[in-house]
Amino acid sequence: MCVYKISCDNCEASYVDQTKRKSSTRIREHISDINKKRILHLSSDYRINFRWNEMKILDSESSYNKRLISEMILIKRQKQNLNKQNDTESLSEPYLQITQSLSPS
Repeated sequence: MCVYKISCDNCEASYVDQTKRKSSTRIREHISDINKKRILHLSSDYRINFRWNEMKILDSESSYNKRLISEMILIKRQKQNLNKQNDTESLSEPYLQITQSLSPS
């Protein structure tokens, strides 16, 4: 039960997500989605080359609600995040203000 980050090998882009399952299971699902063409990309001529074997655990949390808040905060802290913006819609204004004062990770 964690919040994790997968970074790009080509740039500073990263993807943050949370899971209650084993991280290895979630990584296999991401790879499967990419193979099925449900792929994240910045433009038609630039593809993200994820460093799957270097997934970084950013937070460990058993509570689902706490994990979601942590995920939203950590998404906002990324230099170039690949998450959909609706991933952070539930983050309240005080949290947004705090994340803006922190340096990107």
